[in-house]
This record gives sequence, C-alpha cells and structure tokens, in this order.
Amino acid sequence: KLPEWMKYVALVLAAYYLFTWAVALPWCATSGCAVGGVGNVLPAYFIGIAVLVAYLPIYWIRRQQDKVRAVGGGSGRDEEPEDG
Repeated sequence: KLPEWMKYVALVLAAYYLFTWAVALPWCATSGCAVGGVGNVLPAYFIGIAVLVAYLPIYWIRRQQDKVRAVGGGSGRDEEPEDG
C-alpha cells in the first residue's frame, strides 16, 4: 500500500500530463518544434485524437459484452469442449 501523501503526487502528475497534452503538444505541433524539423504537424495531432475517439465505442461494446457474459456465468465460447 502506498503512503497517503502519494495521492498528492499523483494529482500533480495528472495536472502536468493534462497541461502537456492539452497545451504543450498542440503548441509544439503548430510551431514546428517536432523532431526532424517537419514543420506543422497539427493535423497529425488531431488524427491521433480521432483514432483514440474512434476506439472508445469499440471499447464500450466490448465491456458490455463482458458484463453480459459474466452475468450468464459462461466462458463466452459457443462450442463445446473436446474430449480427449
């Protein structure tokens, strides 16, 4: 078990990561500070966000299916086990 003060460390890290993701990365993408001097990579930043957002419905559907399988008590497999 972690010490109680670690929750404050976790909050500070979360705030830092949120700032980096929400402010510093778009700023860097528009100003061209990406490695290799590729220039404006802001479209790539938003494509990455779109990929993450597109994944969420798939994740939610999978979680719902797992809950249904857990309620049924089965393993989720349709076929019978082979004897042998």
